[in-house]
Amino acid sequence: MKKIFLSILVSLTGLCVFAQKGQVGAGLNFNYTPSLESGLSLNNFGLSAKLQYGFTNALRGELLVGYDFKDQGVGLFHASANLHYLIHVGDRFKFYPILGAGYALLTVDWGYFGSGSDSKFLANGGLGAEYDFSEHLTAGFEVKYQYIKDFSRLPISLGLTYKF
Repeated sequence: MKKIFLSILVSLTGLCVFAQKGQVGAGLNFNYTPSLESGLSLNNFGLSAKLQYGFTNALRGELLVGYDFKDQGVGLFHASANLHYLIHVGDRFKFYPILGAGYALLTVDWGYFGSGSDSKFLANGGLGAEYDFSEHLTAGFEVKYQYIKDFSRLPISLGLTYKF
């Protein structure tokens, strides 16, 4: 009898976990990104598109692709894969740490002094928060440290996500 009860309990637990995962979301972020490198006073504004997938109720993956518009002739295309560990605070509010890695393409156009581009590895680490307006619409805020060799930055993002 104990084995049957334990088997039923494990099966129900598996169903509950399955029912909480698999949520997909897509959205846009509006970014303000100051440079953290000494000697650079760049403040880029940009847009990012994101696709999110809930692996569990607490762990979410995100693919993020964006472009930060040129400031003083310097712009940046970036793509990254991030993980969010969701900490639920009430029914509609969540905090989450962010950890990720990706690719950056730095473009420089300094007129007479030349132009060019450089591909670089990037790493993200930061914090985010989001509020569910409804079952399908969420607003979010993120602050990350983004390591890019010789071009580290601090992206600050406001975004909207539609959940399917």
